[in-house]
Amino acid sequence: MLALPRAPFPTSDPQSARIGLPGFEAMTVDRAGTTVTAASENALAQDGPAISDQVGSSSRVLRLDPATGADLGEFVYEVDPVRLAPGEAFTPVSSANGIGEILAIDDSDYLTVEHNVSAAGGFSGKLYRTSIHGARERHVADDNFGIAGKTTFHLLTVGR
Repeated sequence: MLALPRAPFPTSDPQSARIGLPGFEAMTVDRAGTTVTAASENALAQDGPAISDQVGSSSRVLRLDPATGADLGEFVYEVDPVRLAPGEAFTPVSSANGIGEILAIDDSDYLTVEHNVSAAGGFSGKLYRTSIHGARERHVADDNFGIAGKTTFHLLTVGR
């Protein structure tokens, strides 16, 4: 069992923990088996506004040592804003985008799938090559995020 930092857990304070249902949505282990990486679907309440068609979301990427549970770093991944069909209005109940899956390529690079859904636009996904190489670690004390690099790798569209 791995110990997690307190930030992802619900509290009585509405300014902390998860927004709605998003929590750790994706998890991967590197080839060597020395690092477990988990990513939240979207931002925690204390990390910024909820995702919409106007603003993206700052998801947390947490790296842990599976043998000891040691925290190996926490980073931010900027999720794209929700993509809507032309003329479609944003509604938080039926429109969403977030990290759906993450796969370790090596010790600092990942393939990351963002899944997007809207009532009129259907489901689509984007596959990104992402990296924490050169990113500054997120520090709880100063709430200063390190940004993971993100490059469009391929676009998948399913549905309408």
